[in-house]
Amino acid sequence: MSAATTAERVARESYGRLLALLVARTRDVAAAEDALADAFAAALTA
Repeated sequence: MSAATTAERVARESYGRLLALLVARTRDVAAAEDALADAFAAALTA
């Protein structure tokens, strides 16, 4: 299994939990989604 495939699987499995955590901390769904997308993009390009 490639690193990209593994990262994609982990992202799918954890997206909901991570989004809920970020929304709880920021109280802003759009900002939480943006931050999570940025984090996943950074992880995939690192």
